Amino acid sequence: LMSEKSARRSCPDLFDFGCARLRDFSRAFSLVGIAEIKKGNSDASSLELATLAVRPSKGSFILGSAFAILQESFPALRARECRYKMEEVEIEYVSVDSSGVLKVVKTVRGVVFREQGDEEYKATLSEEEYERTIGAFYRGKIWGRTDILPTRKYLNFCRAAAFTLAESVPNCAIDAIHANLVFEGCISNRTPIADYLRACPVAAASEGVLDLSGLGLDGAALLSVLSILRETTDAKVKGQTLHTMYLNHNNLENFSEECAEALVIVAPQLQHLTLHCNKLQSLPSTLSKLSPSLQSLHLDFNLLEDLPKEFEAFGALHSLHLGGN
Repeated sequence: LMSEKSARRSCPDLFDFGCARLRDFSRAFSLVGIAEIKKGNSDASSLELATLAVRPSKGSFILGSAFAILQESFPALRARECRYKMEEVEIEYVSVDSSGVLKVVKTVRGVVFREQGDEEYKATLSEEEYERTIGAFYRGKIWGRTDILPTRKYLNFCRAAAFTLAESVPNCAIDAIHANLVFEGCISNRTPIADYLRACPVAAASEGVLDLSGLGLDGAALLSVLSILRETTDAKVKGQTLHTMYLNHNNLENFSEECAEALVIVAPQLQHLTLHCNKLQSLPSTLSKLSPSLQSLHLDFNLLEDLPKEFEAFGALHSLHLGGN
């Protein structure tokens, strides 16, 4: 529900949507996503099953969205979040000042839908209803598995929603919300999503789009990520053509010839490349090898003074963004 568009599917009359802080809670990918299995976005026999939940965590806080709804809309929202436990909480709408410090705009009482246990959830359903809604699609624990990974398509949706929410708040650093995304799975007990995606970048690929934004990548880290992608046997990457790559909001100061060569190998038919909000001072001529396919190139808000002469070869390019250089 960090996405206003998604929230409006259940609550079309929502209002007062905004960025908010919830104290004494943390967020984790800890629920088996039955809805994602039903939609075909994940396979019940795989480990990529986890969807997002929040849980009580004294001294922690999460950033996300808050919104108000009319009373008659509540049953639809409760039905959507039926696998979560409802708890009354205090919610702080926040803004961010010019120095990046969170400021409370107003405090309201509301509800959060949070993690619960399997037995607690099963107690709310009859055996017949549980079999119809869960058992027909998945067997096993739905809460508390520590061996599962985030569902790929759902993960990328969550990241996009987090970025959109952060960008809606003036002065808000992208990673302020992105850092709240963690999961409990195979890599370690609590793995930040940014760390997971640097180690397993194939998980950032979905339907021809590879989103590596906001991962803190410098030149060496980007080369490492591209090298992993070159060697992957993951069918979801090998079996598709990457047409869009996002590398926004990283720490890229230089884009080496090695990175460019690796990028051309990983995505030879790339159509859209975005590199805005980095610290790039130059680009390699090797990127011109993408000229037959590249249609848009976003280089806004870097430190570029000029572009390689070879970029004149971009015959298919129809959109070049250079603002803020």
